Amino acid sequence: MNGQFTIGDLRPSRYFIGIAIVLGLLFASIAPESGSNWLMQTVQWQVQTVVPMLICILVHIQLSLFRRLKSLNPWLKLFISGVIAAGAFSPIGLLSDVYLANEIIERSILMDCIDEFLAVALPITVCWIAINAPFQLGFQFTKSPISESSEVKSIEADFLTMIPESKKGDLIYLKSELHYLLVVTSKGETLILYSLKNAISDLPKSSGMQIHRSYWANTTMASELEKTGREGKLLMNNGDTLPVSRRYLQALQEKLA
Repeated sequence: MNGQFTIGDLRPSRYFIGIAIVLGLLFASIAPESGSNWLMQTVQWQVQTVVPMLICILVHIQLSLFRRLKSLNPWLKLFISGVIAAGAFSPIGLLSDVYLANEIIERSILMDCIDEFLAVALPITVCWIAINAPFQLGFQFTKSPISESSEVKSIEADFLTMIPESKKGDLIYLKSELHYLLVVTSKGETLILYSLKNAISDLPKSSGMQIHRSYWANTTMASELEKTGREGKLLMNNGDTLPVSRRYLQALQEKLA
């Protein structure tokens, strides 16, 4: 399935946090506790939804940096990151129950954390996978089209400010990994929460071009284009080889020429 939600400029970070906030408000409204303060209950549910979402994002980014895990099935990686995030959230969830819902530690902190993990692991993991499902199935949230007459943007695009100083160098290529973006420069790789389409629109057209559904390449950093049938492979000067789909092959050949 390859489609797009044409709903305007919606970055992944807004998508995830927005869903978490809405879920928190929804749970607070459909599961009211008698005698409890509505405001405190709402705050508790926001903790129970927003914090796990942030932890899931951070865990998934960290896991994606391990080369051995990059080859795993994307659904499996989402499952693993969801379970790990649930474990990391368990003590936070327990503390929120104690201080915001006035619950008590019944046995010990360790045993109650285990109980909390068993209670939240399934809903957190299922919600994490479900929220990521549109990206995994090929849907993308896109910006509204930009006029051709728009002024060319500087190479200092918004997403480049999210890269650590130690990794800032000459931009070589971008790779889409679900809702994350792998930014490869002459100084290394960084995985950030950003979409490929938004990144491409942030860059000046003269800096490079999209060569595949999941790749953008800085054509000045390309060393060789190898045509294989109706598709191709682009060798970058850092040694990486990028796939070139037949949709972009002719345009890439013309640009390199």
